[in-house]
Amino acid sequence: MARNVSDQHGRAFEYAITLVLSKRDGATLTQRAQDDQARDKARFDQLPQNLSTHFMSGARCVANHIHVLLPPGTQTNSMEIDRLPDVAGTARSERNVSDISLKFPNHVHLNLSIKNNHLALKHQRPSSLMQQLGHPKGSPEDNAYRKKLRDIYGIFYREAKRLSSKAINFRDLTEIQPDFIDKVLYAPVCGHVCQTLTRELQIPQKCKQFFSFLIGKADFSKIVLRRKKIEVTRFSAIQPPTQCKVIQPDNSHINLDFDNGWIISLRLHTAASSMGKTTPSLKFVIHRG
Repeated sequence: MARNVSDQHGRAFEYAITLVLSKRDGATLTQRAQDDQARDKARFDQLPQNLSTHFMSGARCVANHIHVLLPPGTQTNSMEIDRLPDVAGTARSERNVSDISLKFPNHVHLNLSIKNNHLALKHQRPSSLMQQLGHPKGSPEDNAYRKKLRDIYGIFYREAKRLSSKAINFRDLTEIQPDFIDKVLYAPVCGHVCQTLTRELQIPQKCKQFFSFLIGKADFSKIVLRRKKIEVTRFSAIQPPTQCKVIQPDNSHINLDFDNGWIISLRLHTAASSMGKTTPSLKFVIHRG
């Protein structure tokens, strides 16, 4: 499946930042960064002139202010630049939501999460929720959770067939009944996830673990390029939460109100145009509230 426009632009902005940083004295690129730069040059070159100019201006601004994100006294005469693979949506125990990693002398690292005009933390599949909470795949907890999801999907497909026996894509259903997906798929899935999180996040360790999954374990700073400014959010040294209030404000959203001051919103959406035959492709987009 082709990458969407947002991802294309995000990669192009990463390319621009890496390109500007690589021209500094003492800067080197890892082999992975070199490969990614070669891959994304075409993405950048295909941008409209106004957008490529915007990205390069933003990249120079980021490069000129890297020093303010570093510990005092950091030596910047040497810098290794790495571009990291996308593992943000996985349930790995050691995951890094950063896009660019900078390594300086004396073991100083700076991880950057790069976004073009949006604040999304990551995307995740509802089916892997129990792994995100620390339960092994195939465990009794995971099996029970997944069975309920399969039951919800089964009802969705039965109702979809009743609505239109010829429907292949989600839009075939919404053209007939605009709120069908929202009510018959999103609402029960979010309800199931909401109930599961309400139960699981009562345990402080689970609350801490899930929060860590949502923002990533690696210390990083998020850089968001807006139309007229660059926003920087430091995610390092965040106090871990011990409690969370879980709220479902509507059919497709879940809000997580953590006791460390963070409010995180999960929005469910379809990740493919086709409905599939037994399992719809769904993802949560996660934003800080």
